[in-house]
Amino acid sequence: MKSISNEYDEKVRYLKGYYWIIQNLIDELIRSKEDSYLKASQISGMPKSQIIRTIDDVYQEKIIRIEKLDKKIREYYSRKKEIEQVIDALEDPQQRYVLKNKYMYFKTFEEISINLDKSCKQISRWHSEAINNLKLPSSVNQC
Repeated sequence: MKSISNEYDEKVRYLKGYYWIIQNLIDELIRSKEDSYLKASQISGMPKSQIIRTIDDVYQEKIIRIEKLDKKIREYYSRKKEIEQVIDALEDPQQRYVLKNKYMYFKTFEEISINLDKSCKQISRWHSEAINNLKLPSSVNQC
């Protein structure tokens, strides 16, 4: 059986994963764009007899890269939506607000407290209560 502290830490780690999902999506999109520029520049210096074959090869490689990128994006998007649904499942609107702002909008407790006109201590309490009330998907608990 997990200790309360370990369970709490696991939930926080799970929510922090949202940030890395967003970063990975951005990285994949940038990498895909850079790859297309690289391939286009490689074609321009080729002799005419090799250009047709090279364009076809580049096109096929691009199709494969797009399919891989689409798969990664679907996986990241699915994980992103899962985290959002876990937060949305909280009954208390203040707890939902704190977790969304903390983990989805990357705000500090201070920024959240200003928005709600509450003390940082109150925001911290709502955060702790929200984490304790959070129900992680069973797939996360098995890991």
